[in-house]
Amino acid sequence: ALRGLLDEAQARFGRALLVDCHSMPGFAPMGSRRPDIVLGDRFGRACEPQTLQMARGLFQQAGFSVAVNYPYAGGFVTEHYGRPEDGVEAIQVEINRDLYLNPVTQKPKPAFKRVSERLTGVVQAIVKDRAPGTPDALAAQ
Repeated sequence: ALRGLLDEAQARFGRALLVDCHSMPGFAPMGSRRPDIVLGDRFGRACEPQTLQMARGLFQQAGFSVAVNYPYAGGFVTEHYGRPEDGVEAIQVEINRDLYLNPVTQKPKPAFKRVSERLTGVVQAIVKDRAPGTPDALAAQ
C-alpha cells in the first residue's frame, strides 16, 4: 500500500517525500536528555541533503532542538523506500516523548497541544516547500 501511495505521488508531482514519524524515549540509557527531534536519512542515502537541511531548519525555527542520524539514522522504511536518485525520498523523524508525555503516568503533559501545533506547522511547511499548491490534507496523507 505504501509503495502504491509513493508511486501515485511521484506520478502526480514528479517526486515523492515519505516522512516516517516515530517517538523515542526522552532520555538515553545513561541518563542524558535526547534532543527534541532526531532526523534520520540513512547517512545521506534516503533523501537529498537539501531536503534534510530544509526539514532540520523548519524544526529548529519551530523551537525544537535537532540532531541528525544519531541515535537513530532511519530503519526499514527509510532504507527500503528512500531512493533519491529515483525521485523518492524518505526521512525518519523521531520525536522526544518527554516533550508531550509524562513518562510515569503515560498521560499527555499540559504542553501536548502546543507541541502538536508546532509539529503540525512544520509538516505544513514541508508540504508547502515540496508540493506547492497542494492542499495540506492531501499531501499529508
